[in-house]
Amino acid sequence: MKGNKICYGFNVLKKYKKYFLLEDTVVMSDEGLNSTNIVNKYFDIDTGKFIKCSSKNLSSDGKQNTIYNSHAVRNKLIIKNTSGLNNTIPWSQKYNIANSSGFSELVWIKSQPKIGDKSYSYDLDCETGKLHKIKNKLLAKNNFLFKGINSVNYKVLSDALELGTSETLFKDNGQNIETKLGFVKIINEEEKIAKSKIYSLSINDLTNTSIKKPIDDVKKISLLSLELKSLTPIEIKNSFQQLIKRKDKNTYLISLGSGTNFREKFNKIEYEKTLNLSSKYPVKSSKITNVLKTLLKGAKNDKEKLHYILAYVSNVLIDSYTANTDDAIQMLDNQKGDCTEHAILFTTLARAAGIPAREVSGLIYNDDNEAPGFLAHAWAESVLDGEWIALDPIWRENTINATHIKLDQLDLDHIALTMSAIASEEYVWPIIAQKYAKIF
Repeated sequence: MKGNKICYGFNVLKKYKKYFLLEDTVVMSDEGLNSTNIVNKYFDIDTGKFIKCSSKNLSSDGKQNTIYNSHAVRNKLIIKNTSGLNNTIPWSQKYNIANSSGFSELVWIKSQPKIGDKSYSYDLDCETGKLHKIKNKLLAKNNFLFKGINSVNYKVLSDALELGTSETLFKDNGQNIETKLGFVKIINEEEKIAKSKIYSLSINDLTNTSIKKPIDDVKKISLLSLELKSLTPIEIKNSFQQLIKRKDKNTYLISLGSGTNFREKFNKIEYEKTLNLSSKYPVKSSKITNVLKTLLKGAKNDKEKLHYILAYVSNVLIDSYTANTDDAIQMLDNQKGDCTEHAILFTTLARAAGIPAREVSGLIYNDDNEAPGFLAHAWAESVLDGEWIALDPIWRENTINATHIKLDQLDLDHIALTMSAIASEEYVWPIIAQKYAKIF
């Protein structure tokens, strides 16, 4: 995929009588089918305060998937979608057009900052209401000749805790020249050029991290030791069957599998804090509760409930990499999805059944003969006996295999791994801790 264009997009700022509109559009070719994502954000013309936003996705046939609308009312953000979601979360009111990502950086660069200067901006996820804080730091200023005119470009490092880091080159008038997000590069081009020669993206293209020594049989591994190095620092912590030791700033030694015997204790207070930010799990929807009434009939305990939910999700969703929706209700209607849709639906059903659950993002081993390595993946974790356990709904694994690497950063497009080498491995049939041996 190196050097290929995988999508194009544009940002437009429009001024109306009562509000400003920031329009962000991205068109991508995914497995040969085009999809268009449009996000509109509205700000008060007088105060600059955020008013509302909408997010919608159009498939190649023009069909609209779930549409999200978020509206700020004083200290609350009301989030609704066309599948019946109606959720209210706390709102800080600090988000405005002056500090919105994209616009804020343009104004900052035009003020001619000095090397080492910092600025802060925010990016709102319209579907979840999550407000991401971004720290921008000026790394360098360089003179260059552009169309015969002496100009200055500014190199800025942007760091968002949940989204990762990026580097952007700006002209001195604030115009974006290019942005690097790990191995992905965003280049400012004329519209006609930007829309030409779009590469049809394959699911393996973006995230495959090759390794020199292939793994023979993932099912027979009880302990796998890896050395992982990233282009930028990432957050990676101990979790279910995963132990981490930091070697240096960007290098981690990872032990995976049942041989680690590591379990994470359930913290109810911390878990309930995350629920306040979660609007995409419609646990009170009649469609979800009706599924559970039939599905869990006769289930005696949480272990059996998870067993039934895992089997249901694995069976009801046909594997598809073009579904692209975060809406659990639409997943039930479409009955298709990739690992992300499987994880979201499992999490929704488990929570609706009264069992703590959460999505997990990370990497998983791909045994492709030509390019063995690790790919981006999503699975789920749930609580049993006061501890988090990890399950993989798309693979119907009641306990994940030893090649799952959990990463705390949610947006894997911002993570690029330069090396992942197998340090050691033990080939024995997985030995699950005794208390989990009879879960399913």
